[in-house]
Order: sequence, then structure tokens, then C-alpha cells
Amino acid sequence: MTTSTIPVLTVQRSERTRLLLRAGAVAGPLFVLASLAQMPFRDGFDVTKHAFSFLLIGSHGWIQSVVFVVVGVLFAAAGAGLAAVVGGRVGKVAFVSAVGVGAGKIVAGLAAPQPSYGFPPGTPDGAPAVLTTASMVHAVGFGVAVLCWISLLVVLGVALRRSRETGTAWLVLIVAALLPAIPATSGASFATVLLYSVTISAYLVTSVALLRIARRGPGMRAGTRVA
Repeated sequence: MTTSTIPVLTVQRSERTRLLLRAGAVAGPLFVLASLAQMPFRDGFDVTKHAFSFLLIGSHGWIQSVVFVVVGVLFAAAGAGLAAVVGGRVGKVAFVSAVGVGAGKIVAGLAAPQPSYGFPPGTPDGAPAVLTTASMVHAVGFGVAVLCWISLLVVLGVALRRSRETGTAWLVLIVAALLPAIPATSGASFATVLLYSVTISAYLVTSVALLRIARRGPGMRAGTRVA
């Protein structure tokens, strides 16, 4: 009975792991689509000046807050899946990184930035002179998410290279290299456009990478290397 049970349990664990990774793959498209869908209905919202986070402001901000929290939970779920599939030290880093992204998203989603840059309508243009506590907490959550996201993408790139997914691996690593440009150019006139471009790219390549890893399964464990 023991020998016949082990393969069944192994298959069940493998399916649960794939489900966790696929849940993480949903996070990116969900965030992008849910955010873009709100923009036409938010008076005064301008994609050249207002980042995704501005959707947290106002009476309808709870919608974006839910989006942030759900996406954060999905990233954390992906971390558990990565720890099981990749394994070893790389798997542990992947787990911590994905959970860090998720935690940062949740914190940022629960603390809305203050009105500024003309949004909502009637708000003075430009940055606020003094930041509120909520704005600072949001910034910390966002910063943690970005830093952990960079780490996560690097780990995903390493895991993909080990499984000979070279093209996807390089794409993931290139986007990882672009993510630091978001905080580095925060004061520039093109900062918001750059943020949208890089963030959307990061969401999409993260989803692709997680799906590739889910498809490969246990063969991507840390001991598997490219010849």
C-alpha cells in the first residue's frame, strides 16, 4: 500500500505546485487589465502624469486596493510554487523574493498616496509639499515590491537558463535590468510613461516565466544546469 500511495501523493503535490505557479502567472495580466479598465471612468486621470497607484485615491479607490491585495496574494502563492519546483538555495531566494513582491503590493494597496499632480480634479498640479503617512507607507511598499521583483526576475532567469529556456531567460533578465530605472527616473518628465512601459513588461514576462516553469515542473530543480 505504501509503494502505491507514494506516486499518487507525488502527482498531487506536483499538481498543487503547478496550480500555485499558474496563480502567480494570473497576477500580472489581472493587475494590468483591471487597472486599465478603471482609467476611462476616473475623471481627470491622465496616463502621462498619473501612475497606477493614483487609482487608489478617492471614493472608488477601494477597487484598486482590492486589485493590489489580490495580486499580492497571487505573487506569494507563486513563491510557494517556486520553492517546490526550483528547490535548493535558488528556490529559497525565489520564495522570499516572490513573497516580498506580494507583501509590498499589499502594503502599497492598503495605503493610498495623497492627491497630487492635478488628480482628482481640483487638486494642485505638482508634487505635494509634505507627504502624508499613508503616502510614505505606500512608497515603502512600492519600493520593497520593486526591489524584490528585481530579485525574483533574476532568479527566474537563472532557473530558465538551467532548463535551456535561453530566449525567455534573457528576456526576463533584460526586464530585471530595466526595473531600477523606475525609482531612478522618478523626477523626470517621462517618468510615468517609463513606469507604465517597464511595469507592464515586468508583469507580462513574469507571467510567461512562471508558466514556462510550471510546464517544466520538477525538472527545473537547482541541480539541473545547462550543459
